[in-house]
Amino acid sequence: MALRRWKRLFSWPRYRRCRRVFRHPLLAHIHLSGVHRRTFRLAFRHGGALRFSRSSWRQLWSFLLADEARADSLRAAAGCIEFNHEGLVIALRPEPADFAVFQEIFLDDVYAIAALPPTLGTVVDLGANIGLFSLRLAARARRILAVEPIAANRAMAARQFATNGVAQRLALRGEAMGASSGRPVRLWHSPAGGATHSCLASVARVSGAGAWEEIPAISLPDLLDREGITRVDLLKCDMEGAEYGVLLSTSPEVLGRIARIVLEAHVTPEIPAASLERLRAHLRRASFELEERPLAAVGPVQPCLIRAHRAPPAASPPGQERRAERDAGYEPE
Repeated sequence: MALRRWKRLFSWPRYRRCRRVFRHPLLAHIHLSGVHRRTFRLAFRHGGALRFSRSSWRQLWSFLLADEARADSLRAAAGCIEFNHEGLVIALRPEPADFAVFQEIFLDDVYAIAALPPTLGTVVDLGANIGLFSLRLAARARRILAVEPIAANRAMAARQFATNGVAQRLALRGEAMGASSGRPVRLWHSPAGGATHSCLASVARVSGAGAWEEIPAISLPDLLDREGITRVDLLKCDMEGAEYGVLLSTSPEVLGRIARIVLEAHVTPEIPAASLERLRAHLRRASFELEERPLAAVGPVQPCLIRAHRAPPAASPPGQERRAERDAGYEPE
């Protein structure tokens, strides 16, 4: 038992990396061993310090310290940890939700970004959160419209874009997406962080007495018209329950201006499985073919990822999807 505890407490590779990253490497090493249950403060060799909770460190630091080049790039600035990844500077707040979003987009590639064409025209990112999806596509898209209603998340997204020098190709908007424009949407704030604020209390994991705010809403057709977008190469939706009202209220004609959709859909106590089937049918009526896979359930919420794309005409030979899209007007602008 004592030997197992000692092995858990001390890891030579972890200590060696801590010497490269932190001003007090032994103390940091002990904190990152997981023996402490309280919050702890880490001071970085390149300046700055951040406070972490025990629940927020494990996966984050396992990833950050696994690579020497990445570890050498670590720094703390304006309440965030920054590091280099795939030629980008990534900023995350010291909370589990931000790293979960990073892992989903960059490490697990749940949106299948790697399978997309190397160049895209207009990308619309609904539920942009802290901007990581848009940031990953910034070098491949001619134009990106990112919509994020939560001010703290939007500020993080603006920081990501400015730090990486891509802000000129991205437009960041602060409305909530809704079935119609002008009417405010109530958004519940998740105590777990910025990844699960939602129009549904069950998705935000708060009770009816939890914190919320009302934010002006805009419909998808009105958003596209206002921004002068006539066609969309890729629409990404991760709106924590709002996807049903937004997409089901959008006509097949408007959806016909979209070449691809990647969508996280949720079945919750408020949203029965029948609503998901309605959404599938609505997308098929707009001539999309659907691929679907379940994602890990979080309490009573069962999400799934839907990839919707347009099939080539039946007479087209195999492998001609890009030609079919060009003929339909979906070639990147």
